[in-house]
Amino acid sequence: MTRLRLLGGPNSPFVRKVLIALIEKGLLDQVDLVRLSPPATSITVHDMLLTHNPLGKIPVLTVGDGPDLYESDLICEYLEATFPDPALLAVGQERWQTLRWNALGTGALEMLILWRGERLRPAEQRSDATIIAFAAKLKAVLAAMERDLPALAASPFGLGHIAWGCFLGYLDFRFNDLDWRGQWPDGAAWYDAFLERPSAAATLPDPDPAARPHPLRLARQRLTWG
Repeated sequence: MTRLRLLGGPNSPFVRKVLIALIEKGLLDQVDLVRLSPPATSITVHDMLLTHNPLGKIPVLTVGDGPDLYESDLICEYLEATFPDPALLAVGQERWQTLRWNALGTGALEMLILWRGERLRPAEQRSDATIIAFAAKLKAVLAAMERDLPALAASPFGLGHIAWGCFLGYLDFRFNDLDWRGQWPDGAAWYDAFLERPSAAATLPDPDPAARPHPLRLARQRLTWG
């Protein structure tokens, strides 16, 4: 099998999404993990990354001499088509539900990335209206997830679970001050159960002094980034 190469870093929720898919499919030992330093951001220019993804974003999956694959959804679609077992996308009508859950989780992650960028601005440059809008959207996202959680929890593990788990994990990692767990205890319990999967525990972000501590972070499998 041609070796795969994943460009990214351990703290990107979109990289985490791809890593979980790789681990679930038993492919991690076929992948070289290439960590970008400094980490890729919306204002960071990596010449090497731009040669693989003109958008300058991670993750990027390179497959031998084939075209570079970028954006987590495209990479997961490739993995599903090329390595179908175990399946992470349902078939038939259930497939649309899986894709819908994935769209909600991935779209919510994109919102958090933009929100964090706004929060990192100097105080005098922040837009109060923008921050209020993000907070309203987060409330709507959590309400939508609360409505769908029973159906998601009852369905076979797949891409929807991965997207939701990466979203909630990023809330823990970068937005722990919002107390989303207190607002949605059932969601917090679901995420803690999600972390019992080896793929989820192994891909927790690197420890951060501001992050909510989690015991699995200390016991997880360590991924080796080159």
